[in-house]
Parts: sequence; structure tokens; C-alpha cells
Amino acid sequence: MQVNEGEAVALLGRNGVGKTTTLRAIMGLVPRSGGKVSFGGAAANVTSVSATTIGAKTPAHKQGGVNVVVTNPDGQSSTLSSGFTYKKRRHGA
Repeated sequence: MQVNEGEAVALLGRNGVGKTTTLRAIMGLVPRSGGKVSFGGAAANVTSVSATTIGAKTPAHKQGGVNVVVTNPDGQSSTLSSGFTYKKRRHGA
């Protein structure tokens, strides 16, 4: 949904079709559930999800930059190219 400056939009529908839930989701008041994150094609362990953030534990991977892909429960995904860099682990760290 996109609303440009100066525009007004009405959300219409009969009772129970999701008008209030849609507006709450737009305002960030509906907690998200699910979702997947991968680093360089390897699935990460999702640790937390909120309306604005998703936390994940990175899987093991060789050193270097990798793409990060976040997939919503509805199947939509977004990729951040070279969004994370694995570095060589220092001994004792």
C-alpha cells in the first residue's frame, strides 16, 4: 500500500475482513510471527521477531561476505547483497 503526500485513502469492508488489523500492522502494533533468515544460503536460527526487527544466530560459514535473505511468513523475501561479513575467528575470542 502506498499513500503519497497530499493523498487520502479509505480502507473499506464489512465487519471481520481485517480493516483494524491492517491499520494496526501498518502502525507496528501487530506482532509478527515466523519468518526465515539465511546467510550465504545457510539457514539461520531465528531467535526473536517483532514488528520492526528479526533476530537470528548466524550459521557457521567460511570467511568472506555473504548475502542476507529475510523471508516473511507469506513468502515475500528481500536480499541484502554482501550484507554480512564472516571474519576469521581470533584464538581466545
